[in-house]
Amino acid sequence: LVLSHRIPDGLFWVAANEAKKETHALFNYTDPGFTHSAPGHPLSSSVEQWTQMHHIDRKAVERSKAAYASIAITKRLTLSYSGLCNNVAQPEWGTSHTAFSRILKPVYADGL
Repeated sequence: LVLSHRIPDGLFWVAANEAKKETHALFNYTDPGFTHSAPGHPLSSSVEQWTQMHHIDRKAVERSKAAYASIAITKRLTLSYSGLCNNVAQPEWGTSHTAFSRILKPVYADGL
């Protein structure tokens, strides 16, 4: 399975796995300050009423997870420390440990 001719498959898989972990951590995080389910808590009835009125269905959650994961993958594939894929049209341009050529001849102060 070739995902792209310009970006190595391994880089796609690493970016996808990192995005999956980030998305999972984001959507499964619950702030302890928001858990007002104790019957004696002054906000317990308000929180319960709000969650009943604004119920989010599973399809909306899955779509938002997919959108967030897509954004996370894009950030990882287009901005890298090595320079790989920073230019989508020419992913090898500007990568570390690669030669580059000058557009103009060098001009140094000592005339060399």
